[in-house]
Amino acid sequence: MSRKIRKLLTIIFALIFVICCAIVVVNKWPYWKNSMDNKKAADTYTEKNESKTGPSSEKLVIAPIKVDFEALKAVNSDIYGWIYCEGTNINYPLLQGKNNDSYIHTNYKGESNFAGAIFVDSANLKDFQDNNTIIYGHNMADGSMFAELSNWQMQDFFDAHKVIWILTPDGDYMAELFSAYITDANSYVYTIYRGEGPEYSSYIKRVSGESYVRSGVEIESDSKCVLLSTCTYAEGDARSVIHGVLKPVDSVGGVKK
Repeated sequence: MSRKIRKLLTIIFALIFVICCAIVVVNKWPYWKNSMDNKKAADTYTEKNESKTGPSSEKLVIAPIKVDFEALKAVNSDIYGWIYCEGTNINYPLLQGKNNDSYIHTNYKGESNFAGAIFVDSANLKDFQDNNTIIYGHNMADGSMFAELSNWQMQDFFDAHKVIWILTPDGDYMAELFSAYITDANSYVYTIYRGEGPEYSSYIKRVSGESYVRSGVEIESDSKCVLLSTCTYAEGDARSVIHGVLKPVDSVGGVKK
């Protein structure tokens, strides 16, 4: 093989290597940027909440973090909450758009982003007074957004992460999880209920029965619940979902009974 041919092949292989590296960077860049944007949001707008004790020196149950909602509102008025689960990647602003397409590919700052944002169904009330509030997020390949929802279908993970926190300017909520499973995108579980009654009681009983794991959590007929939902690649148009019953936390740091 002549020197010229060897030199040409070297150049060709080098170009192929550079192109392959460029493709990897292009594919990974959106994930990296989304991860950095969300980490910056958590670092900028949240801080650790100091533990508190009650009159008998017992430790009160409070949210692990507190949020600067005034600063967040200046970024985007559609932000009205924050969702957080200790020991997971779930640590994001919570939004609600004019419709359920608003934040599919738009981040919390209102910028175009394929990972979108974590958002509440546009048909829900913003004060979590619907009997069930539905929260959506993408299943990202890097484990961000709601990619971890399927982990709750394993008993060990469920037992280690029984609580998700939802914080708002008007008060915080502790969501005690009670059900995790795979369902269809058009499932009955996405029905929104306002007010207790036999239909809602039947709904709670049915979604509890769907669960792949045991929780031991009891839900009253007037309980307010949340449903977290994301895509899953298990089959067709399937969704991974988890349900939790909301318990408001009062201003001095205790869970309201």
